[in-house]
Amino acid sequence: QMGGQETPGVGWAAGVERLALLVGGGPPPPRPVAVIPVSRELETQAMTLAHALRRDGYVVELAFRGNMSRRLKRANKLNASVAVILGPDEAARGAATIRDLDCGDQSEVLFETLSERLAAYR
Repeated sequence: QMGGQETPGVGWAAGVERLALLVGGGPPPPRPVAVIPVSRELETQAMTLAHALRRDGYVVELAFRGNMSRRLKRANKLNASVAVILGPDEAARGAATIRDLDCGDQSEVLFETLSERLAAYR
């Protein structure tokens, strides 16, 4: 039709957009773990803890701004499953408080066992 020599060929076409609609959105993204230091002095320790959790495969968000209430509201806004709260007394003992943001339960956990305790929130 366009002129020139006849050239053998093979063609194939698919509606890629339609196929993408059939596949669906996939699994929802993992809910993050919010690391919340109670005071400015604990921010460095919170960053170290967040780095360790990320290395273990967790999605981590840090909350540094505002008072404790604002930090927890930010964690809820991010749809975090759990908050790891670093207070001065707990940090001195090598521990943190974990708060389940869905039901409100909280408990103190040593840093060494934190990753294993958070496994239930993956």
